[in-house]
Amino acid sequence: MYFDYNQALFHPDRDEIVVKRCGGKRVLHIGACDSPHAQEKLNSGMLLHTKITEVAGECLGIDIDQESIDLLRKRGIDNIELRNLHDLDHSSFDADVIVFGETIEHLENPGECLASLHRYMGESAQLIVSTPNCFGLWLFTQSLRNFEKLHDDHQIGFTLGLLSQHLNRFGFKIDQFYFTFLPRAKSKWWRNCWRGIAKVRPGVAETLCVVCSKNQRT
Repeated sequence: MYFDYNQALFHPDRDEIVVKRCGGKRVLHIGACDSPHAQEKLNSGMLLHTKITEVAGECLGIDIDQESIDLLRKRGIDNIELRNLHDLDHSSFDADVIVFGETIEHLENPGECLASLHRYMGESAQLIVSTPNCFGLWLFTQSLRNFEKLHDDHQIGFTLGLLSQHLNRFGFKIDQFYFTFLPRAKSKWWRNCWRGIAKVRPGVAETLCVVCSKNQRT
């Protein structure tokens, strides 16, 4: 199957994409603690969950890291519950937007989790998925130097085409696709150069971000 990267948009900041779509909405944020970086992200103002909470009509976060939930609760963030994706079948929280950021690559069985999300979602709800881009320039330059450096907990990786096919297979329709970057409190010079290259060739950006809805034909 052929995927035309010209159909995707480039945006320099993943969080801006997400937050813009959460304004005034009921938002379910999966992996809300951003473990194991919860304290670091909170201290630097880079925790996505707080950004979403500020603009959403109502926000519920879920995470499986009790330690990080407790840490954030002590800092005044009390809208994150200990819960995994499989518990969503019994949830009474009716979300307009589900944020599934930088989580799918950690899962041993992402298809099972996408099926759970599909059962949970309302017909008009939107799902926002973001994950590292396996065609990102940083990963490509590693291969040129004969090594590969990965997050210890990453189990699976995606390109635009592979993520699209995976979502389609489990009943989702792609509404918009972005090539983007994760925001950082301080950005190194080489990352700024990388971002400049991605403005011209978006396919080498750091992160994939997809906005999708339920496929009405499934």
